[in-house]
Amino acid sequence: MDYYKILGLSTSATLGQIKKAFRRFAIEFHPDKNPNNPIAEDKFQRVSEAYAVLSNPEKRAKYDRSYTVAQDRAEQRSARESQQSFTRTKPTSKTNNESPTPAAHSKERRNFSGTSFSDFFTDFFTESEDQKTKIKRPIRGESIQQILEIDLKDVMQGGQFMVPVTIQEICIRCNGVGRQGAIDSRGCRRCAGTGTIEVQMGNVDVKRVCPSCCYNIDDKGIPCFNCRETGRIEKTHTIMATVKPGVKDGTRLRMLGKGEPGVYGGPNGDLFLKVWVREHPYLVRRGNNLHSEVEIDFIDAILGNRVSVQTLDDLIPIDIPPGTQPNHEFKLTGKGLPNEEGTDIGDQIVTLRIKLPTEISSYQVELLQKFHLDPP
Repeated sequence: MDYYKILGLSTSATLGQIKKAFRRFAIEFHPDKNPNNPIAEDKFQRVSEAYAVLSNPEKRAKYDRSYTVAQDRAEQRSARESQQSFTRTKPTSKTNNESPTPAAHSKERRNFSGTSFSDFFTDFFTESEDQKTKIKRPIRGESIQQILEIDLKDVMQGGQFMVPVTIQEICIRCNGVGRQGAIDSRGCRRCAGTGTIEVQMGNVDVKRVCPSCCYNIDDKGIPCFNCRETGRIEKTHTIMATVKPGVKDGTRLRMLGKGEPGVYGGPNGDLFLKVWVREHPYLVRRGNNLHSEVEIDFIDAILGNRVSVQTLDDLIPIDIPPGTQPNHEFKLTGKGLPNEEGTDIGDQIVTLRIKLPTEISSYQVELLQKFHLDPP
């Protein structure tokens, strides 16, 4: 990429000229002035990239060296192509089928092993330490853990739940750098954040350091107002979570790729939802069974009666036999919760509690005394 050409400058441009050209193009192609314009956004990125390199003396010196070498190679390649074209079209006075001499074969081999062939193997097998350190390895995004509250009735039926999840996403204005105009491989379109690109050398594809983002600059550009220089912005997404019937309290549901976004082309993290079952006002869960209590007068316990018991679905009448003792348990078959495998359903266990009066009249006392003196 020709940074001088992008900024419209010559190779002898001063730092002041570079800054002036950058400000002019940055204002012209800034995303805020060109919303939803991918062409302007691409130009703004290229201008920012060129400025980030040319405004830094060390990076500019490195770029100038590579720029000069590239220009020399382009001139040599153009000269060789012109010479080869001239050789192919040059008429020959030979009309016989005379074979080339060994000297000619040697000359052809020398030409084939010239600069371009040598450069190919040099580029293919040689990688500087500076390049190795600049290649960004994909980093997986952070996973998120969140509580999913459900009711006891949801455990019985299961279902789908809309869960709001707040994620720290990479700022689209500065590509996660924190400053607009700075360059970082996380937002590089050329290499998709991997830090490398494939270059075709003859018939072989060679991996090279991406020239668009190999200079990780975080001290250039202007402060990003969108993320307040943090490089991240909070966004709330609504995730659909599915809960199976019979889910246990504390179960962790894993949702792949719904966590924090990865950097340098890495995958997103995961979202873990920890199920928390809210307490029910009159039912207690023990395994797949539900437990509840029903309170009756001691007269009903002695004489017997019919009472209604509340389940998760409806009211169920149960008969209290005469002479029922305190803490007696009644079982409502099939009124519990299903297991996680869906192969069985628990019961509801109803415990009888007897309520004694705190105040009685003299006439009631007299009757009780007679009852006590004349037991059945």
